[in-house]
Amino acid sequence: MHKLSLFLICVLFLVTNVAFSEEPTHQQQPAPMALKHFIALEGEWIGTHINHEGNEEKVTLIYRTISGGTAVEERIFADTPKEMVTMYHGDQDNLFMTHYCMLGNQPRLRLENTHENIFKFKFLDGVGIDRETTGHMGAMEMKILDENTFEQAWAYYENGEMQNAAKFTFVRK
Repeated sequence: MHKLSLFLICVLFLVTNVAFSEEPTHQQQPAPMALKHFIALEGEWIGTHINHEGNEEKVTLIYRTISGGTAVEERIFADTPKEMVTMYHGDQDNLFMTHYCMLGNQPRLRLENTHENIFKFKFLDGVGIDRETTGHMGAMEMKILDENTFEQAWAYYENGEMQNAAKFTFVRK
């Protein structure tokens, strides 16, 4: 009886290891070609920008590739009460970004055009946003200067018009 129990435990151990070691069998959609530029940014960045009071402010930004290489998470003002997350994602033909804003809404922007290492995102739609009345991020332009430096310019819209822009310069930590 003891040998039979030991044999069954060994068989169960082998079956469990085989079952959990196999790769999942599902269809993976190809990531957008432009996403590779955002995957290359993975890691921690230190940036500066001029805040609403006119003072230069240091900003921490963290990029992380997730979901099997099909999405990139960006955390700005990381580990502070002002932290916001932007997810870059899409399909083979389109790259989108969804910005989880501290204003409590989630604008979704689509990559409209790319020129070399400049990426221009424009407002598509969003959760919690009435385009004519709600304050929201309505555009973002990113310029990758080299593998260790890039700039972002975010455009804030309210009452259907751009009200101001925030420009950030980041260097790899």
